[in-house]
Amino acid sequence: MTELEFEILPISLLADYLKIVDNSIQTHFDNLTDSELSAGTFSFYTSVSAVFSSKIEGENIELDSFIKHKKWDVKFFLIIPKR
Repeated sequence: MTELEFEILPISLLADYLKIVDNSIQTHFDNLTDSELSAGTFSFYTSVSAVFSSKIEGENIELDSFIKHKKWDVKFFLIIPKR
C-alpha cells in the first residue's frame, strides 16, 4: 500500500471552486431527515436476520423464542423435530 502525503490546498483556489460548485448542496443537506428506522426496529430486523441465518445453518430456532431471550433473558430451547 502506498503512503500518501496530504497537503493543505492554497486559499487562492477557493474562489474558483465557489464559482463552479453547485449551490444547491447546502439546500439538499438542510433537507435531510432522520431515518424512520429506529433503534428498536433495527434491533428487531437484526434478530430476524440472526434467526433465519441460523436456520440456513441447520439450527431450528424460533424467532419468538430468540427475541424473548434477547430482550428479557428468557431461556429458549431448540425444537428438535420428531423423526
